[in-house]
Amino acid sequence: MTREFILRKDRSTKGRIYVALAALLWSTIGIPTKIALSAGSGPAAIGSFRSLIGALFSVIILRRRVLDKNVMVLGILFTGPLFLTYMFSVMFSGMGIAAVLLYTAPALVVVFARFFLNEEITKRKLMALLLAGTGAFLTQVPYLKSPNLAGILFGFGAALSYSGVILMARKLMLSGYSALEVGLGPQPWSAIELLPFLFLDSYPLNMTFLLSVSYLGVFTSALAYILHAKGVKYVDAGTAGIIANLEPASAVILGVLIGEKIGVEGLLGCLLVIGGAILAR
Repeated sequence: MTREFILRKDRSTKGRIYVALAALLWSTIGIPTKIALSAGSGPAAIGSFRSLIGALFSVIILRRRVLDKNVMVLGILFTGPLFLTYMFSVMFSGMGIAAVLLYTAPALVVVFARFFLNEEITKRKLMALLLAGTGAFLTQVPYLKSPNLAGILFGFGAALSYSGVILMARKLMLSGYSALEVGLGPQPWSAIELLPFLFLDSYPLNMTFLLSVSYLGVFTSALAYILHAKGVKYVDAGTAGIIANLEPASAVILGVLIGEKIGVEGLLGCLLVIGGAILAR
């Protein structure tokens, strides 16, 4: 019994580390995005290229396995809509509002996982959710601007899509799918949904732009989703959602490292998010 407990704890720790690493990669999205924007690209083109590069990576590695119906569903119903709705939420309401709405996803995951994955809703999990959610909000306070209805609707759409990604990834990993299949398999299908926007936005085919979107496609799409899939194999969906809220805190810390200033709200938010991630079980 003791050995079984130790092994279970080791697996849980491994899963938490994988999800935290995925969140760390997602937190770097802002820097190459700003570089690509400064190079003359529009936001829709950046999202489309990011998705296309992730899709190319997926097809090279998985080949015919991308045709699996379950990873197809994950890509079409959740991953693709996540990219689209979050992109429109940012366009209509700005990064701050879009991020705050997206980070309501862990609360949705905790509730939905009770019904779809039979996960327990414990007091500890609720406390971790409260800490991480409040912290994520505080990290975005400096970037908030007046929201509009379209931005709010797209923001909640992104949260629903993100919660679907987490829940279905957990279900597929428990069903025996590999992290490569769950992390990479949906990428081509989400790219198909974003492809039309490539023709509706401007982008320069210079080295700065290509390096920026290549980083986004390889590291924040392909690698991050593989790590996330490996993580949800070992921790439940609710816990994974809470730990993934490390993303905004990591982005703030990364900003400080490159010379950006951090306010009291940002510092407190980072501490709360980290506390929630540590508490999550």
